[in-house]
Amino acid sequence: MKNKKKNYFFGKYYKFVNQLGYSFALIDADTSKGKVIQLINENESYVINDPKQICVGENNIEFNVNQEGLTIIGCLSIGTLHPLDRDVMGCLRYMNLQCKHNIYSMYHKVGGRLIINGILHSFLNGVGYIEGDEGTSFPKKYIWFNSINYDYGLTLAIATIPLCKVFRFTGCFLTIKDEDQEFVFSSLNGLRICKISKYLLILRKGSYVFKLYLDDSIGQKLYAPDKGEMKYFIHEAIKVISGFELFHKGKLIFNRYDVQGSLERVNM
Repeated sequence: MKNKKKNYFFGKYYKFVNQLGYSFALIDADTSKGKVIQLINENESYVINDPKQICVGENNIEFNVNQEGLTIIGCLSIGTLHPLDRDVMGCLRYMNLQCKHNIYSMYHKVGGRLIINGILHSFLNGVGYIEGDEGTSFPKKYIWFNSINYDYGLTLAIATIPLCKVFRFTGCFLTIKDEDQEFVFSSLNGLRICKISKYLLILRKGSYVFKLYLDDSIGQKLYAPDKGEMKYFIHEAIKVISGFELFHKGKLIFNRYDVQGSLERVNM
């Protein structure tokens, strides 16, 4: 574990999408109580009983899982990463926050194949995403959304964060990266929340306006950290229908439609 302090966790989130529309995510967490690995797809979520059955390397992940209700055999390779040029946390990285966010790769190529419960899933020319969190606890109110494809990655988060054990503020960030451009907007550089509803989020930074349209997705249960232990449930949907638009001075400069977005929404 990156930090051995009491009530601490460090986790990485790996998302994989193949050309046929199958997606799943792996959450690899080191906590004060030991390692916890979870898997999630469109229909199910799993806690891996023996974390040693999944070996997470720098450029590949090997699976040899055999437990009740789940078998996975195979290996996935991770291609050249596309990290952000700037840290999304900014100066908040140096403050004593309950959770700090890391983005390791906005999008990258994935290869390999897995046999999951007897069904072959090829990830030849697949795509992936990697992020992480560290601290003591997840926020109790937040929205997180991610969308990836072969030529772009997008991640958005809105969270209510305790500060100095006295104050609370709601902050947000939006990151978009493709082959030609990168946008890193956050509360620190002027990003503001204009609208939060079940089906629409609107953010603004100066002359930029971002709109995210969502369908109604509940998702599957996942354990989340609280005081260093994975002991309360959130829900993540990993195949969310979405559309998003970024305008600059009223001109549309980036837009996509996705049927494989990922969404976590907790008390917000």
